[in-house]
Amino acid sequence: MSVPRVPYPSAQPVYAAAALWRDRCLLEDRALFEDRPGSTVSDGQELVRDFVEHPVIGADDFITKLRGQLDRSSVATVQLAAELLFIHLLIARSDTVSGRRKREIVQSVLGFTDGTAGLPLDLAAALDSGLVRPGRRSIPIGGGSSSTSSKCSSP
Repeated sequence: MSVPRVPYPSAQPVYAAAALWRDRCLLEDRALFEDRPGSTVSDGQELVRDFVEHPVIGADDFITKLRGQLDRSSVATVQLAAELLFIHLLIARSDTVSGRRKREIVQSVLGFTDGTAGLPLDLAAALDSGLVRPGRRSIPIGGGSSSTSSKCSSP
């Protein structure tokens, strides 16, 4: 059974990036941003420990809070967080959050520690597209106090 897709040419980079993530990360157990082994169960457990189990409540923006939560995390865990945020942001249409802002978010996380792989240009370009308007509360665009992203730890 085929899955319906948004037929617009602007959606194709999103599908290509999602297919790369599926093939490289889920099927081949490789990293998304560089050709190396993928994240381990330990990296995922560390992300859960540092991010999920230690929510930060307050007026700071999502990136500031996340930086504090991941300040003792390994390079591999910070890399995993950035790659997961990339996938999370990938589907958002540019009228919800711009490609520039999506790249800023991912690159900010990659900059939390030395040794992370950079965002490849082809994947960075895919962030200019999008498929849906997921709603402001699900995108960590920062700022406003009316956004869940400014009130809790999860995007």
